[in-house]
Amino acid sequence: MRRKLNLLFILFLVIHAYGQKPILTPSNFKHWPYVNSPSISADGKYIVYRISETNWGTDTLYIQSVNQKWKDVIPNIKSYIMAERSNKIIMLTSDKKLKIKSFEKRDINSISDVQNHLLFSNDRTEWLLYQTETKNKELTLRDIKTNKEIKFINVSSYTINQNNGTIILKKEEENQDVLYWLDIKDFKEQRLFSGKNISNIVMDEPGNQIIFSSEEENNKKDKIIWYYKRNDKKVSRLISEHQLLEEGLEIADIQRFSHDGTSIFLNLKEIKKNEIKKNPILVDIWSSRDSRLQELQLQDLSPRTYLSVMNIEEKHIIRLQKEFETINFLNNENDNIATARLRESTISEQNWNPAAKLHNFILNCRTGQREEINLYLISISPDSKYLIGLDETLTDLCSYEISSGKVITLTKDLPIPTEATGDTPENIRRSISFAGWNLNDGSIIFYDDYDIWKIDPKKQTKFTNLTNGYGRKHSLVFRLGNAGQDKNYTNENVKLLSTFNTLTKENGFFEMSLSGNSDPTELTLDSYYYSQPDYMNLSARYPIKAKNKNIWIVTREKANVSPNYFITTDFKYFNPITNLQPENKFNWFTYELINYTSQDGKETQGVLFKPENLDPSKKYPVIINYYEILTDQANVYREPDLIHNNVNIPLCASNGYTIFTPDVHYTITKPGESVLNSVLGGAKLLSSYSWIDSIHIGIQGHSFGGYETNYIITHTPFFAAAISSSGFCNLVSIIGNVPPSGDPYFPEWAEEGQGRIGYTLWQRPDLYIENSPIFNADKVTTPVLLMNNKQDYTVPFTQGVEFFTALRRLNKVCWMLQYDGEKHSLTREEYALDYTLRYLQFFDHYLKGKPMPQWMKSGIPAKLKGVERGY
Repeated sequence: MRRKLNLLFILFLVIHAYGQKPILTPSNFKHWPYVNSPSISADGKYIVYRISETNWGTDTLYIQSVNQKWKDVIPNIKSYIMAERSNKIIMLTSDKKLKIKSFEKRDINSISDVQNHLLFSNDRTEWLLYQTETKNKELTLRDIKTNKEIKFINVSSYTINQNNGTIILKKEEENQDVLYWLDIKDFKEQRLFSGKNISNIVMDEPGNQIIFSSEEENNKKDKIIWYYKRNDKKVSRLISEHQLLEEGLEIADIQRFSHDGTSIFLNLKEIKKNEIKKNPILVDIWSSRDSRLQELQLQDLSPRTYLSVMNIEEKHIIRLQKEFETINFLNNENDNIATARLRESTISEQNWNPAAKLHNFILNCRTGQREEINLYLISISPDSKYLIGLDETLTDLCSYEISSGKVITLTKDLPIPTEATGDTPENIRRSISFAGWNLNDGSIIFYDDYDIWKIDPKKQTKFTNLTNGYGRKHSLVFRLGNAGQDKNYTNENVKLLSTFNTLTKENGFFEMSLSGNSDPTELTLDSYYYSQPDYMNLSARYPIKAKNKNIWIVTREKANVSPNYFITTDFKYFNPITNLQPENKFNWFTYELINYTSQDGKETQGVLFKPENLDPSKKYPVIINYYEILTDQANVYREPDLIHNNVNIPLCASNGYTIFTPDVHYTITKPGESVLNSVLGGAKLLSSYSWIDSIHIGIQGHSFGGYETNYIITHTPFFAAAISSSGFCNLVSIIGNVPPSGDPYFPEWAEEGQGRIGYTLWQRPDLYIENSPIFNADKVTTPVLLMNNKQDYTVPFTQGVEFFTALRRLNKVCWMLQYDGEKHSLTREEYALDYTLRYLQFFDHYLKGKPMPQWMKSGIPAKLKGVERGY
């Protein structure tokens, strides 16, 4: 396989080599470097991070002083831990070596064959606990500062309480499991218990109690739960499986002690019964009375587990969780109260199926009593007096006073515009979301679309706009700068704001006064991406603060500049720690935000990506790519990669293409027309640029974007070529489809979700026909390449087949790729490489006038599948 991939790399180079700076090829970004896993010492003097390589790359650890006077580089590091008090770092290599070194010292102590390890502190001493893969199963406890060690043998597993340094050792002795209680204050081992198959060893938070299970000596199927408290004379038996109150259940596992130490949480599991008779009639009986489709039921036949609780003194198990229910603890410090959410059918049927309606309950985890409440509960106050949730429409925040049961709608009269912010039928509402609690006055902090507010849970005071309305006035989205770390804030840690400008796409930081009587102060706002402000559809990323110093690590990047780490103390000036710029070696790209008018007169935006070596005297072909709103990520780094689904901007720009990514603003009932207007408006603007080859503009979309591609080419002859991957073409047939997951989500998708039809098929069949490309396939003049896979569980393969066979019957120019074993996107590298090459060959032919490859010219017969590639 490696030889085949190398041949493809060579072919790619032969086809695309030109220019002074080399263009990107798959061989270039096979080991593309990126920074990750940053941390900073508590005193703010040292920073540690890794530089890794994509795919088959390596991980190199960098340890350096913040003043950049000292640096150490250690290759092949899989993970690391900083020992703050000892100024040391513990590293694990990919070949299972544990390396220990001091900051600013070169000496490294290495330990081989490490199976597991952890670092913990107790009484000002930092301990390293590690186990090696030796015959005698040796466990070592080392004082990191003095290097003093104590060893234990025959340890098959251990459980540790890092608060007080208690360790429970499980050893193998004379064909039995034996438990020992070890206190690191005196290192004495106290033998507690011996038995068969000891497991589920759990310790309480103070480290004074343990729970574990074992199997009965004379009955392998009966599991016993045992209990021990520090200084007890012996282990006591709590309960066995045959004593459970409900038949058909067994003990699955023990989760943890309650915070107060009086109870344990455990999971009970259904005992699977095989009741199939001899010579069974294996028939699925579908009934309209079923609350859940047969196909969904067939995907859900595994035995269920149910969260339960047992009071240690009463030795009585209460099952908390019911079938089809989820349990959520709203506060890490309070597990007396939880929420139970019950939905008997799939969420995708909630707009019509009563069984799919969500029921919310307040659950007493000590008694099992529950109360239904019409709130989607989110949080419990730090003093455990109030619950916060959203009302049934998910529009307003409400408080629930636990002592009285009183519900107060908090935000109904919030003085902000009431118009909708979303453009799907289910999302026509203003946006209000919970942010956290102010520990100083007990108030609730929450967000609207732009600003930050607070209100007391009884609503006895007026709203306080903490950002003074500055966000809405200036199109700035403000979010708490450390929102990803905690939901409880004090007057000291609530000031830093992550900020995003919805018009310019600038990102940065402001500082907020808690009084709410003044505008936030700008610290930094520019065309970089720093931090996730709970607005863009990206994984969360926040600045990292040194524990004891006002020094922060900030990640900064641009679309065409790799992410790097910077140090700051004021969020105005950023001192670079890393300078990773692999893109500088290649013909890269530039980009700009474009404001333009769509075909139907709406003001919208898009991002234009241009080859770095663009010559204004030449003409450049264009690929237009679209999916909902893309400009919010304008400054997010574009990493080069194979094409797994959508266009890869660095690769295509480096190979001489201009790429345009327009935003699409939808009109409900007209999803197809909406994207057509946006894309045509952008294409006609680009056509006015002297360096754009206006007769060689192509389009490409994936998934919903694939559907949009199919719609566009059935409604305009403007584009020279189109690629549609994992797209669909027939809204009438797709809403009746049940994917292999068993979840019939397409009707809800069309009626209330992304499909934006807004009606059922039987209410407005005309809308389903108007928005289905298949009914206008005869109008296609654009050559199109489809990619749909048989194992796609999101969009049925039949949708691709429908469109291809229609185009083929109409003598249109079309191809379809189907990759065995692949799903919605391509995951296997060799398949993604193949698709990348065909993708570029297709566009190269129709947009650059290059010769048509063999696979396009005459196809590949089925008998030569896997033999000939036709490149």
